[in-house]
Amino acid sequence: MSNSKAALIKHLEGWIPLESRQNNPTYVRLIAAVLDNDELLELASCVPEPQLPANVLFASVHFLLLQGTVHPLALHYPTVRLRHGLNLNPTATLEDDFLDFTRANRDELLALLATGITQTNEVARSAILSAVLGDLASEGVIEVSVVDAGCSAGLNLLVDQYRITCSPDVATGPEASSVNLFPHHRGRVPSGQLPSLVHRVGLDQQPLDPSNHRDATWLAACLWPDDPTRFTRLQAALNLALRHRNLFQLHAGDLIGDLSRVAMTVPKGTHLVIFTSWAAAYLKPGEHAALTRQVDEIGATREVTWLSFEHPLTATALGLVEPGFCTKWPGASVLTRRTCGATARTVVVGEAHPHAEWINLT
Repeated sequence: MSNSKAALIKHLEGWIPLESRQNNPTYVRLIAAVLDNDELLELASCVPEPQLPANVLFASVHFLLLQGTVHPLALHYPTVRLRHGLNLNPTATLEDDFLDFTRANRDELLALLATGITQTNEVARSAILSAVLGDLASEGVIEVSVVDAGCSAGLNLLVDQYRITCSPDVATGPEASSVNLFPHHRGRVPSGQLPSLVHRVGLDQQPLDPSNHRDATWLAACLWPDDPTRFTRLQAALNLALRHRNLFQLHAGDLIGDLSRVAMTVPKGTHLVIFTSWAAAYLKPGEHAALTRQVDEIGATREVTWLSFEHPLTATALGLVEPGFCTKWPGASVLTRRTCGATARTVVVGEAHPHAEWINLT
């Protein structure tokens, strides 16, 4: 097994945040099913580190169903029912159909488990990026270049193409945009301004091409199946990315070894914003400090702001918050802003739901 049984069980038991359980009954039940079945535990253990077993296992099953694999399990997944227009009701339990599906498609699943990478290109996180870009605009920054490190398909690089409504009086992006975000702000409301985005670059270990059907399906499969609204929003963002594909570039590479190289492709003369959102969570132990050093080295040669949106433990490993840092809201991720370079300084500018359902700016 790639993961010890004890570590795997601990991971599965804590995988679904408390605040997400009510809205995600499918995966709540399937987590319990995996924990209760040695055969499913063994399958989950085939996911190699540093990928998270639950993420890749459930995404792989979801992927095959979205691709059209015929099986009664499809009837239990709202997103699959939506994509394929399924109207029948299941006749067996979710747990029984899931176990049967994994047995019937074991070879295909093993291939996906060995190579799959979590690629949750959560479009709603654009509201977080937009809010802090708005702070830069308020401080007099007119133009920015953005590098999204851990970009998946680069969808958050189109932050200014989405209509983001922060309050009845504050919104950014085109009114006619096909992608509409309505983040609930529990704290300060953003300014509603954005600097001009003059250069957009994404870096990912395996960047996904919005025009590639398999890539787009894998991206959708990494979403949880009980939220058709989020699923439909992702499809709209992918379609928008196809129309605006000339606006951004995607580079394949390692977050540690290739960020400096990718940053060098961005012309100097504009304020460089490096954005990481739940990307450092997949670094190996010991790599977090290397990422922070690399960003600071980039900041030693040009004006750089690093916006990091990560779990508090990851932010601690990056050296962006002090050990023991806790968010005000349970389950929240922390948003930090680091002015990089030799005299680097980090401030906590807020916290938010991991999928940006709500945002609390300080």
